[in-house]
Amino acid sequence: MAAGIFVAVATFLIVEVASSGAALAKLDNEEIALVSENQYLSDELVRASSLAAFEKNAGSLGFIKPEKTLYISEKDAVAKLP
Repeated sequence: MAAGIFVAVATFLIVEVASSGAALAKLDNEEIALVSENQYLSDELVRASSLAAFEKNAGSLGFIKPEKTLYISEKDAVAKLP
């Protein structure tokens, strides 16, 4: 009788350990996939926020390169009252 109970408990514990191992392996695989995706997204963020990317997209956003640059000195009156 005691041997039967022992075998049943041992079998139950073996099944629990095996299923816990499978769940742990699944979580490890998910972690690896998430770390890989995070690295890819970080690389994309760096690439998209580079100056070259901004320059490339500036025209479609309505920005243009100036034809002439105008410098205003402190001596020039910009909005001076009479």
